[in-house]
Amino acid sequence: MLRWYVINTYSGHEKKVQANIERRIVTMGRQSSIRRIIIPTEQVVETNKDGQKIQTERRTLPGYVLVNMDMGDDDAWSLVKNTPGVTGFVGATKNDDHRPPPLTPGEVDRLLHTATETRVKVRAEFTVGESIKVISGPLSDFTGEIAEINSESGRVKVLVSIFGRETPAELSFDQVKKLKTAFAKDGSVNAANASGINDGAAVLILMSESEAKRRGLQPLARIASWAQAGVDPAIMGTGPIPASQSALKKA
Repeated sequence: MLRWYVINTYSGHEKKVQANIERRIVTMGRQSSIRRIIIPTEQVVETNKDGQKIQTERRTLPGYVLVNMDMGDDDAWSLVKNTPGVTGFVGATKNDDHRPPPLTPGEVDRLLHTATETRVKVRAEFTVGESIKVISGPLSDFTGEIAEINSESGRVKVLVSIFGRETPAELSFDQVKKLKTAFAKDGSVNAANASGINDGAAVLILMSESEAKRRGLQPLARIASWAQAGVDPAIMGTGPIPASQSALKKA
């Protein structure tokens, strides 16, 4: 079955890899198993300071090439995998002989169906290291960090996590927006850089019944009992079991 897959290459070598694969397809007679090789790009019409419109083609995923192929064909898989310049398939694991999963229909639609956009150059209001969200184009809704700013061309290089790998993407100023900080107005913590490990917090205030009455506080719960227990080091980690059993007996 023909499905879309993603291969890695070196940034700037995408067209060379595309040509190498197409040449090998003809040489090895695999036209029926490998139908299309595409470099994800977008057409951009920019208006410069003189009001002139300039149309350019830009790569949306530097270092990636899309291949429409039958992964069940061993010869086709070997042909692509061993093409000079190809560093591997995205998502390939030791399972299933290092063969990768195909792109989902949503991913294919996002990467292949891009329209020509008209943009007017705007003044930079970003800083290197700042977290942003992509608001238009094939990478829309992705978040990333600004690595470079080119005020003259009105573009930024953003490091975006794509297919589990940090990938640089060049975007115009009006394709990205700053992310709001979560706490202080001038803070640095936002939805893109907040730790997924320790987000959130909790607090428990303990006091005596008399102190709660003195402060006019209504207790939410009371400690009915407590217990502690020790276990053999060989089964360390199971201590809460006998401790819980003892506490329940006291309650």
